[in-house]
Amino acid sequence: DGAIRLAQSGGGAVLWNGEPVQQAELVGNLVASAKMAPEPELQFEPQANASYDLSARTLRTIEASPVTRFGFVGNEKYREFAAE
Repeated sequence: DGAIRLAQSGGGAVLWNGEPVQQAELVGNLVASAKMAPEPELQFEPQANASYDLSARTLRTIEASPVTRFGFVGNEKYREFAAE
């Protein structure tokens, strides 16, 4: 589908299409993807046990980038809540 999958693991790794990336690599990849024609959609999926702080930092990095096509994926897993 041409989308780029950006995931956040519970262990603190940021994964670009399944490959771990450091912060500088993430920034470079975001800039490069925004220059592609057509620009692919960036699909962000933090795992349920991912660090909130790291997820927020990753979202700030995405927001500061030139990426214009962005969406959250995987939220449907959390749509149903068990009664306590």
